[in-house]
Amino acid sequence: VQEELQAVQVQRQRLQEYVQQLQEGLEQLLQQAEQQQREAERVQAEQQAAIAELRQAVATGLEDVEQTASDRDQLLESVQLMQAKLQACQVAAAKAADENSSLTMGLQLAQAELEHQTQDNFRLAATVEGCGVGIAAMTRHLLLQSTKLDALSVCPHAMLPHLSVDVAELDR
Repeated sequence: VQEELQAVQVQRQRLQEYVQQLQEGLEQLLQQAEQQQREAERVQAEQQAAIAELRQAVATGLEDVEQTASDRDQLLESVQLMQAKLQACQVAAAKAADENSSLTMGLQLAQAELEHQTQDNFRLAATVEGCGVGIAAMTRHLLLQSTKLDALSVCPHAMLPHLSVDVAELDR
């Protein structure tokens, strides 16, 4: 029983180490998700700034269009540059969103595994508790047998009627 108890304790320690590794991995995934979130926010801010610049450029350009053809050409170049910046920001935002989605999926899988390991730990604790109850019962039985053997050594004639029962119990 003690070997089983030790084996259960070793298994429990391994499970605790595995759960610790899962928790560390989960923390790393959370940090990566936070970093991706910050990157997505930065890209979104750049995108909004580019949109604001584009709007400003368009507003300014509309006034300039009335003045000269060269001003119109300059405005067109500015608008194209802003559109290119906007497209680059949109691509970066889509990439950040994809990475964030992958990290979220990884976090969900890690959390499910952590919950599974927690349930295994509860089952293991119940097994350890059951072993403890069995050991306690066996200890009480051995103490009772020891008491009977002590009584037999002190007064063997008084124990003769119970001897056959004690031998049968000892055989068990």
